[in-house]
Amino acid sequence: MISIRSHRTALLAAALALGWSVREAQFASAQGKRVASLTMNAAEVQMGDHTNAGKSAGKAGVYFQGETAGAKTLQVGRFLLEPGATPHAPHQHVDEEVLIVSRGSGEVFCNGKTVPVKAGAVMFADTNVSHGITNTGDRPLEFYWVKYVPGR
Repeated sequence: MISIRSHRTALLAAALALGWSVREAQFASAQGKRVASLTMNAAEVQMGDHTNAGKSAGKAGVYFQGETAGAKTLQVGRFLLEPGATPHAPHQHVDEEVLIVSRGSGEVFCNGKTVPVKAGAVMFADTNVSHGITNTGDRPLEFYWVKYVPGR
């Protein structure tokens, strides 16, 4: 004969097992959205045409996009900006952003200031800070960006 106490223990064990199973399934599902640990070369990034105000501005591609252990969102990309072009008007967003110029010359607008830039320049825009980039040179300007929303 099964006592009420052992019946309660069995129900409690089943409830805990079910709860743990649901938690593990949710964790596994969330892991599917996470950015994988890997290395990509520029040649592996699919570059697509980018237009601004109906005119070609260059080509852009995304290396990684998704969640990480420390960021709600992370996006890493590359842009080849044509001479005289800008990808878009200065803008702001909730993401923090780092922009790294690797080739060419231009101007970066950030937090109310416009600064001439060339290879090696780095911009950081905090959340909701207006920023943008323009190619003022006669060759393509290449830059990489990293956008992220910290926290989980």
